[in-house]
Amino acid sequence: RTATLKRGGAISRCFSTKPKNVVVVDGCRIPFTLAGTVYNDYLAVDLARFALKGLLTKTALDPKLIDYLYMGTVIQEPRTSNIAREAGMGAGIPI
Repeated sequence: RTATLKRGGAISRCFSTKPKNVVVVDGCRIPFTLAGTVYNDYLAVDLARFALKGLLTKTALDPKLIDYLYMGTVIQEPRTSNIAREAGMGAGIPI
């Protein structure tokens, strides 16, 4: 099924599909520590991967059941273009 949208005078087409159910399983983060200490040698993507691996272990969720990963960071890492995707792949989530 196709829907036509008119935005700012331009007409664009988007494909609508049946909405999926969204399920939030749990949340996870790495422990707080002083800046420049324990995590000093890690990139943001490494820290995100640690958190995701911890979440998968904690929930015993099969990574293959995850369709979409949404996560955020405080500061964007310039050496990693897409932290959520790269951390998810590193944690074994096939996204």
